[in-house]
Amino acid sequence: MIRSESQNQKWVISQVWRHILFLNYRVDPSAIRGNLPSGLELDIYEGAAYLSVVPFRMEGIRFPWSPTLPFSSLWELNLRTYVKVGEHRGIYFFTLDTDHLLGEWVARNFFHLPYRFRSMRASLKGMDYHFDGGEACTLKAKTTQVPLVTGPYHDWLVERYSLFTQKGDQLWRGDVVHRPWPLRYAKLEHLKEGLCQEFFPEARAELESVFYAEELPVFFRPFQRLRHVAT
Repeated sequence: MIRSESQNQKWVISQVWRHILFLNYRVDPSAIRGNLPSGLELDIYEGAAYLSVVPFRMEGIRFPWSPTLPFSSLWELNLRTYVKVGEHRGIYFFTLDTDHLLGEWVARNFFHLPYRFRSMRASLKGMDYHFDGGEACTLKAKTTQVPLVTGPYHDWLVERYSLFTQKGDQLWRGDVVHRPWPLRYAKLEHLKEGLCQEFFPEARAELESVFYAEELPVFFRPFQRLRHVAT
């Protein structure tokens, strides 16, 4: 099943996400709320806010009229939180780091997303997942073929079909279409994570859960302007 709240809109770009690892941190809402653009409300689950650090491989990037683009294979590492506008839930990114200079430039200038260039290396051999993003995130994990038994908590974290971003004094929403996440169990063997500390040095971020997904094709809808952002 493909999900979206805007099925009548044509997609503008597609890509395939591979080897996605979710590191989910429970945080006091007061540590995050003041860092969101005006118009975004922090989404809360059972009294807590969440930050997620997500490394993954992005491939097969293309527009409907184009072949696969020259920056179609890159690693990405992002730090996100969970927000809503009214009853519409989505994601807000504090950073999206990538190892591809052209991809970083395109995403920052055409989609106004907070991309940064960062050297990254990764190795995937069997169930062994090694990722090296320097001070931002270095980890070793053991993935499995065992499907994760999901529930409301997992759906709240991953089944989100919109992202929000700020362009100048405007708040925008972009919608994404994909099947439900095929989550699996994963176990961390080593972790050195610095993104939470970089953006929220005073927060006590408690790692609560780790999920893994091997592959997910996605389609992005055009961004929609929502409102002016107070300055």
